[in-house]
Amino acid sequence: MIDVINKFIPSDYSKQVSLDYYVEKLFKVIKLTGEINVLDLGCGRGESQKNFTELSSKVHWVGLNIESSPEVNSRMEISDDFQSFDRINVPFPDNYFNIVYSKQVLEHVRYPRELLSEVRRVVKSNGYFIGSTLHLEPFHSLSYWNFTTYGFSELI
Repeated sequence: MIDVINKFIPSDYSKQVSLDYYVEKLFKVIKLTGEINVLDLGCGRGESQKNFTELSSKVHWVGLNIESSPEVNSRMEISDDFQSFDRINVPFPDNYFNIVYSKQVLEHVRYPRELLSEVRRVVKSNGYFIGSTLHLEPFHSLSYWNFTTYGFSELI
């Protein structure tokens, strides 16, 4: 497990990187064949769709979010690529996604352990979960939690 993770950790630990750094690195390191099903869990306005589809023409991107939030309500695009869910149950079959991407979302989830269990269910056994959370933030957009690195690693 550590060997897999080490491929993606920056060699300069003082450098801050965004989650998109890890996505780009993942696409450079692994060789995905066929259609690449990507779930953006908590997609908000769906900004990651363009990033993923630019990385590979094989990407089939799906954004999943709750029905209403400040971010969802500000979304300009309406398409079948965006779906809603009940905050816990991910409406897709087992082992469906090659990548589940979740950028700054889990601090907004009332039951993160249960949602992560669903992530485990829908990601393929050889798939990837790429996620990040905000830390030590007083508040933003209906957030519940501030995770420490240790606490988040225990959660997942």
